Amino acid sequence: MGSITLEEDRQQDVILQEQYIKITPIAILLILFCFIALPYIAIRYAGESEYSDFSWFLIFLGVISLIFTLLIVIFKRDLKVKITNPYLDKPLTYIFYVVIIVFANSLFWFIARLRLGLSDVDYFFYFMSTAVVEEIVFRLFLCTLITAALSYFKKLNNVIINIISVLISAFIFAVAHIYSYQTPSELAVMLLGGLIFGLFYVWKKDITITMLAHVIINFIATWNFLYSI
Repeated sequence: MGSITLEEDRQQDVILQEQYIKITPIAILLILFCFIALPYIAIRYAGESEYSDFSWFLIFLGVISLIFTLLIVIFKRDLKVKITNPYLDKPLTYIFYVVIIVFANSLFWFIARLRLGLSDVDYFFYFMSTAVVEEIVFRLFLCTLITAALSYFKKLNNVIINIISVLISAFIFAVAHIYSYQTPSELAVMLLGGLIFGLFYVWKKDITITMLAHVIINFIATWNFLYSI
């Protein structure tokens, strides 16, 4: 009887230590949208706008991040990928998570007043695609990389590992926005946004939630930028 209990405890420990990434059909659709919209922007505005070059750079970052995330999953055997569609079972729960992130970020989030040579629709394509790429790079890849690296330090528990991964990814996320947001207060906004996205990602292990929230925020910010009086 005691041996059965011991074996059950071991199995429970394995379950608790197992790390995983959730991939949903919604996330896949968002990624496909991103990698269709960005080449369109890059090709259409080649030689006319610097955002053609930015689009190619985002494509490169997104592809490289996806490849390296896949390599991490392949070589780190206790890291699993779960392809699920939980929104069919608990749609209101996930809508609630997205609303929380959007609301929290909307308190601080605003778009830089950049003047680009793009049509209105292409503004939306670009900034919504940017949101998807940023979630791939800073949450899906970077948080996964940091978590995988720190997991080799046996003295660190999962909570500490997740906190460190969120802090580092949020800091890099803020620094990456120096081109658009240069004042300390603006960078603080980016840091806070990175912390919120990162916390939700490591909590739910679901990139779809942060992708949707980030896309919605960028959509609202772009609308405000284009049509605010």
